Amino acid sequence: MQPRFLVVAGGTGGHLSPGTALASHLQDSGLSVEFLSLKKNSGYPDLKSANYPVHFYSAPSLNARRILLFPFQLIGAIIHAFPVVRKSDAVVLMGGFPCLPAGLAGLMLRKSIYLCEQNAVMGRANRFFARFARNVFLNLPLTGRNHTGDWPVVGNPLRKSFLQKTARSTKKSVAAKKKSSRSAASHVSGFSSGRGSRILVAGGSQGARQLNEMVLDLARSHPDEFQKYRWVLQAGLKNEDYMRSELSGLKNIKVIGFDPDIHRFYREADLMVCRAGAGVLTEAFLFGLPMILIPYPYATDSHQKENAMYAHLAGAGVLIDSTESRGDLLRDALQGLNAKKLKGMARLSHSLARPDAATRIQNYLLQDLKTKT
Repeated sequence: MQPRFLVVAGGTGGHLSPGTALASHLQDSGLSVEFLSLKKNSGYPDLKSANYPVHFYSAPSLNARRILLFPFQLIGAIIHAFPVVRKSDAVVLMGGFPCLPAGLAGLMLRKSIYLCEQNAVMGRANRFFARFARNVFLNLPLTGRNHTGDWPVVGNPLRKSFLQKTARSTKKSVAAKKKSSRSAASHVSGFSSGRGSRILVAGGSQGARQLNEMVLDLARSHPDEFQKYRWVLQAGLKNEDYMRSELSGLKNIKVIGFDPDIHRFYREADLMVCRAGAGVLTEAFLFGLPMILIPYPYATDSHQKENAMYAHLAGAGVLIDSTESRGDLLRDALQGLNAKKLKGMARLSHSLARPDAATRIQNYLLQDLKTKT
């Protein structure tokens, strides 16, 4: 009899996206899988279109204003999770506070617990459950805390639809695609025509204020440097109009708020300027993109800086570790990147890709559960 899996993820897309990717992979492999998430995530597209059962509950977050209510809300969430957890043989927690009630229910019901950690610094919920987990699947090698070397670095699960969009799945295709894209790039991607490297500034659907201001300051304070490149700036929906107004008249930059097919820009870009969340790194590696990484300075446990350091030390990215938005920081980073350097960084970035993450996790799960029985 095949084991029954429950994948638990909620909160941000950084947890939800790999969670739904893993669940879909298990389902497509003929395994029994269900999904548990937060009620507020009921409109998440991958959950609405899921081909496996999806359940929702309310998992409380711990904050000072609701400290007295937290124990009661937690108990209520555990009780709510019990029927779903009871049906499973193994519970896969994707990290974050939404996993806490389901994970505790799994421990009470003596279920096999597995963890997926996306960042180079383990999150607090995963740190708690790690002592009980049968295995922990890492996206990046962990830094900053003691941990067992037995935890495999398998990568971050990606949706099949995303993997199919990837144009650079092998070293050979990296060079071939880059060459073939030159003539069509201005029509397909929206990058301006002309000479100069194509730079995608990816601030996410909400944008990143620091990245926006850095590009704007570069355009104003160092126009000669700015004009050397062709830009696409993902400014975020709330910043789109302002940034487009401030950069109007410049023909070498396109400002977008949100594009559901942002990966068409990935395919054509020569360089990406971005934060250092696990999701964007996973995608950049898969497309073989060199990066200028500007980690979010207030991320919990400085996990974005540690993520960025991993890519930087591997030779795939340049690190700007600053809370400032000065254009000269970006100028200095760009001046150190010639065509030869970018080509080498692209190769190293692609070498960090792990497109088979979901398959590897599935294999570990099945082998471990087989051993258990």
